Amino acid sequence: MLSLRSNSKQSYRLHGKLHGHSGAIVRLQATDDGKYLASGGTDGTKAWDLHSMREIPGPTWLETHGATTAMVWVKREDNMTLALVYGTQNSQLVCWQGFKRGGKLVFEEVFITGPLIKSAEITGLAFDASSNRLAVCHRGGVIQLWTVADSMALKFVWSQEFKNYVPRAVAFSQLEGDERSVLVFPLYGGYM
Repeated sequence: MLSLRSNSKQSYRLHGKLHGHSGAIVRLQATDDGKYLASGGTDGTKAWDLHSMREIPGPTWLETHGATTAMVWVKREDNMTLALVYGTQNSQLVCWQGFKRGGKLVFEEVFITGPLIKSAEITGLAFDASSNRLAVCHRGGVIQLWTVADSMALKFVWSQEFKNYVPRAVAFSQLEGDERSVLVFPLYGGYM
């Protein structure tokens, strides 16, 4: 991991190395405050404390999940519990919720859904804390919207399938009145 130091040279220096994956790393996702990092790839998902540079204990990876292909940190505005939601090559959506045990953060798996509608590799995830909504897109051309309950359970809101369209990433727009649009970015074609 590299970090930018605020010296006169504005140069990068090696801050530390994280060891733990044995396969290719496909996704990295840091929390907004930069305290934690999630990494995912062909050998599953890991969470890291960037202050101590140590892996945070979490569930054992199951080969049946498939490779981790998308991830997003979730923190509801009305519940400060940190959670990590990740999507897999096998169209599964998995949630790890953070808990304090012995004064230290650990993660436990609270749900696995899937396969999703028209099963395909999950390619993008986005979370909007103000509405507690999770947007999911996958290689089968499907975008889904879910509400994340206080317990981290998912409640289906809507689904949209696009023909000849492979969504690669999804995001929420700026607030317009009391609503946000879901932005979808394709793998091919250059339109959104």
